Amino acid sequence: MPHAMPRFLANPWLLAVSVCLLASPAFGQPAESGSPRTSLGVRQQRVEHMLLEMELKFKSLAQTLQESEPERADKLVGALQESKKLLLADRMANITAMLNEARLDSATTEQKKILSDLRSLIRLLLEDDQKNPLQEWEQLQVWRGQLEDIQNEQKATRRESDKRLHPDSALRDLDAQIAAVEALLEKQQKLNTLTETARQAGPQQLTPLTPQQDALRQQTDDVAAQIAAAGANREGAPPVVMPAPSTDPPAASDPPEPGQTEPPQPEPGQPATGPSESGQQALQNASQHQQSAAAGLQQGQGAIAGDGQKKATEELERALAELRGERGRIAMLPPQSLPELAEQQAETADKTARLKDEMQQRGAGGSSPGGGSMPPGGKKPPGQKHVEQAQQAMEKAASDLRSDQGEQAADEQEQALRELEKAIAEIEKRLAQLREETQVERLARLEQRFREMLARQQAATAKTAEMEKLLLEAGSLKRSDRLLIVGLAKEERALAESAFQAYDILIEDGASVVFPSIVNALRVDLEQTAALLDGLKTDDYTQAVQEEIETTLAELISALEKAQRQKKSDQESSSGGGEQQQPPLLPNSAELKLLMSAQMRINRLTRALEKVRGDAPLDEASRLTAESIAARQEEVANLTERILQRIQPPTP
Repeated sequence: MPHAMPRFLANPWLLAVSVCLLASPAFGQPAESGSPRTSLGVRQQRVEHMLLEMELKFKSLAQTLQESEPERADKLVGALQESKKLLLADRMANITAMLNEARLDSATTEQKKILSDLRSLIRLLLEDDQKNPLQEWEQLQVWRGQLEDIQNEQKATRRESDKRLHPDSALRDLDAQIAAVEALLEKQQKLNTLTETARQAGPQQLTPLTPQQDALRQQTDDVAAQIAAAGANREGAPPVVMPAPSTDPPAASDPPEPGQTEPPQPEPGQPATGPSESGQQALQNASQHQQSAAAGLQQGQGAIAGDGQKKATEELERALAELRGERGRIAMLPPQSLPELAEQQAETADKTARLKDEMQQRGAGGSSPGGGSMPPGGKKPPGQKHVEQAQQAMEKAASDLRSDQGEQAADEQEQALRELEKAIAEIEKRLAQLREETQVERLARLEQRFREMLARQQAATAKTAEMEKLLLEAGSLKRSDRLLIVGLAKEERALAESAFQAYDILIEDGASVVFPSIVNALRVDLEQTAALLDGLKTDDYTQAVQEEIETTLAELISALEKAQRQKKSDQESSSGGGEQQQPPLLPNSAELKLLMSAQMRINRLTRALEKVRGDAPLDEASRLTAESIAARQEEVANLTERILQRIQPPTP
């Protein structure tokens, strides 16, 4: 497999234009009135001759490339034609004459115009990067996110249309949902009372209540699923079978750690599942709190169980209030209220139209605001046709709503949703193809990011050690030193933000197990270091955390270097074949090595904390640090199990 040439060498016309830029007397500074006119004229004439010679060579090269690389040849021909239209050679000759005649002001003005035109030519030639798979991958990700937002808006409008078109059906559903939540709330309140009584009797009396709490959690999940299904059915999709509330204990699952009462957030990078109905999110929150309460009951920890039950009760009450409020709103809707939705539908259509126009522009070879673009050649980007059809259906739906034609509007809204689903599916298919193509470049970008972070962290670590030395020598710090430490805290937070951006990239990859967790732990360490520096702590523990950050970054860089070599080797030896499962960004061996390093870091941080603590009891900050280390230890154990499952072949 031939090695790719550097972009400047692979594009001689780009090289020529760039040389003209650098050689021009206008580059860097205008001509000075005190300069000898013959010297300036000679220099300008050299640039003029250089351009003419390169144009001649360029024509020959374009003809040669026409066979092997026709798209690149067409790009070069287009640049040459643009150069002719701009009359660059003639204008350079005029500038030479101006310089020889000492008309320096006029020459400088013309030189600036020439520079602007040369830069435009460079931008034109750099559009060859439109075929860069990574740029296409990034652009498709943006469009997918926009489509998911539009899809959720359209679903919400379709559901509201159905409620207004069939208010009696909506009220019946709400009455059933209210009754179900009232029953859940009553059961939870009774269980809360039993838990309080058991706490008074002793921890051993709490464990027998665990099955009741687990069963109630399952029933809460069932009611939340019923509400979600009712909303989905109002989108015009095939009817969703709503499960009856279960009274059996749920299947065993991994409970949260005692004290983890906050509902977990959705994983970054996961697509939205659609708009929530009234009470749905509150019920999901209640279920998470019930799970935490069950874990507390199982372990005989009454305070944790009570806290989870209290929060679950509050969420059930919130769900009930939302459902009752929604029922009151539907009951108060005036007859023929559909036209009120026309503006909402039109806004979604306008948003879809803007996305359609953007996709058309990129498909025609235009550049996106962020620099990304789609491959040239007039081919429509994936999903564009369906976005166009969705937008047309939305416009018709808005018109039908204005005319109070509810059934016709519903048909158009459902058609819009089907087209949006098809558009997202096409983009997902193309993204799956691009993921492997872009892996080497994404690895290189991550490596560059981590190298920059490492250099900045090393500087911050050195400054922290310097401040600690000053403190030990002088016994106190000057105001300027304290401000410097606060500045170090800001730098650590900036690095944490960079780590979070890298984490997002890894989550999008989807196939990696250990890598995202290591980067997320890196972010946590950076934020912890920032907090320590905010408190003007520059002691051994702060420096130990900073050194661990440097070690982590160095290990990530090493892993990325090896992964790039492996990916390139795999691509060169690959002979194609059938469709294969998407490989992770890092191979299993690299992830296992990172996992081992993570365990060693946990060991070192534990020793460092113990050294700083000495024989004294843990203060609040140290206690939180210890809890963070314990949580990280548990995460390493979970990651080990997950990666072993991925490595082990499936049982026949």
